[in-house]
Amino acid sequence: MSALHKDRLPIQKVYLFGSYARGNPHRWSDIDLCVVSPRFTDPWKATQYLWSKRTTDRGRTIEPVGFSPKDFQHESPLTREIKKTGIEVA
Repeated sequence: MSALHKDRLPIQKVYLFGSYARGNPHRWSDIDLCVVSPRFTDPWKATQYLWSKRTTDRGRTIEPVGFSPKDFQHESPLTREIKKTGIEVA
């Protein structure tokens, strides 16, 4: 997150989702994060940008995805999963 703040990325929301949010991570689980920012105009490019900034946390790989607020409101299997089981962390 500090790399995103360094780039002055306006962040509307951040969700933890996947196995950590469901409370059932296993030894090889990654940390799934969804970042919603008004600066993102294309989910693919947003995710590419976030991957370029990703790090590890205590040996766990962070797997980010990004959406604009508008794209996050559109229904897709991924956004439904994030809205259903995700935990808003920022």
